Amino acid sequence: MEKQHNKRGMVGLFLILSLCLMFIDWQRHGYFLIVLPAFYLSYRGTFRYVDTNFFLLLVFGVLYGVIDAFNTGIIGYAGFFQPIINFPLLYLAGKEIGMKNDDEYIPNILLLMAISLGFLVISSVMLDVGINGFAVMYRSVQIIGDDNYKASATNAASKLIPLIIFLSLVMIKEKNKRFWMLCLLMAIVAMICDIRIQSRSSIIIAVIAICVAAFGHSYSKRDFLLKMVPIVLFVFFVSYLGSLYSEEIHLIDRFEDTEDLATGNERTELSSGMILRIMSHPLGGLKELKYAHNLWIDMARVSGWLPLLVFLVITIRWIKYAIAIYKDKTRIPVFRVLAIAMNVCLFVYFNVEPILEGAAMLFSYFCVFWGIIVTRVTKSSCVNKNSSLA
Repeated sequence: MEKQHNKRGMVGLFLILSLCLMFIDWQRHGYFLIVLPAFYLSYRGTFRYVDTNFFLLLVFGVLYGVIDAFNTGIIGYAGFFQPIINFPLLYLAGKEIGMKNDDEYIPNILLLMAISLGFLVISSVMLDVGINGFAVMYRSVQIIGDDNYKASATNAASKLIPLIIFLSLVMIKEKNKRFWMLCLLMAIVAMICDIRIQSRSSIIIAVIAICVAAFGHSYSKRDFLLKMVPIVLFVFFVSYLGSLYSEEIHLIDRFEDTEDLATGNERTELSSGMILRIMSHPLGGLKELKYAHNLWIDMARVSGWLPLLVFLVITIRWIKYAIAIYKDKTRIPVFRVLAIAMNVCLFVYFNVEPILEGAAMLFSYFCVFWGIIVTRVTKSSCVNKNSSLA
């Protein structure tokens, strides 16, 4: 049964390709392409997989969108309909992918979506490097095909985060060498782009991904030491290059600003001050204030306590599933390590950047990923998966 399924390759190619088209986010209207996955999910009867997590995301989206519209008087797709429609449907799309594909193919699918998410940013940064060189002071990115839009460093970097997380596979013995090389190549390209736009958060995520690579899988002492040697040499090599070209790589200056780094670029102060304001504004309505650079605090800043409480339940369930994946050592190493890294890195990144207002496509990627992870944890999902393969 398993061999027969493996010969079929990835299942649900229309769904996967439609998600990739959405994640490219051409001219910032990618969220409208949710109609393609929605059509597929309806045709395949995926709505039978609706569960508690789906309803929690739906309730959260309704509360967040409606209260924000009440506060601002604005009803647009990105702020109102996206949390209500896209996020729950993308979770179901993740469940559909997880139900119909083995662990062997999930990393391939996540990589395809990650490449799509980062495609415009990588292309735009590389084009700008070709025109203006690598050493520039500005951090924004002029996006190809959208002459009226320069993506902020935060928004651009957020679309490269999933690719950087693939650094977690650096120490995995992957049978498919071409896939393994593609993962590392795309992760390195994403890292180069992040260095160009001077994203410190992305560098921190890269370090966490490599730590997961080192400690997220069981190794013999000999294998562990052998695998750590190239990582240590790589770190020393990068440090040496940094010392040689510190004047050209402006990201180094940002790390050397110890006062700014210690305060998290004033983010700690922003978050603590925002919490006090939120306590006196149960319905939010503080959208005009600076981002708190924290998913949970920022959603309360915009729409108040109610969506925050619902999302705290979602967060607890997310952590529970992440722990279950970490404990499940029956999964193939490439899937398990990547799943651990995705959970840890996304959780950290959600704590240091504005997400729903500045990186909604990354949150959309998370919704798909979460749906996949749920199918690897819940007993009912395993039963449904087995029956679908019969």
